[in-house]
Amino acid sequence: MEKQLCEINKVAKTERDLFIRNRTCTFNSKDHIGVLVEEMVPEHSCLVFCPTKLWSENEALNICKVLPKKLKQVSAL
Repeated sequence: MEKQLCEINKVAKTERDLFIRNRTCTFNSKDHIGVLVEEMVPEHSCLVFCPTKLWSENEALNICKVLPKKLKQVSAL
């Protein structure tokens, strides 16, 4: 399933010009957290808050399942 990710055009003069197609998302997560994480990683850190420890653990597993494999590789600094 592919989804189109858009950027908001802050200088748009019409409703039609409000969204700029930015890129295509080729993975899916049920709550779309993976899409938000991919926006940050690997250039920046990303911290996801959840209401419980169990929820945090499950969300971490879900994020790892949907992110592209190249983002899971750890590089030594």
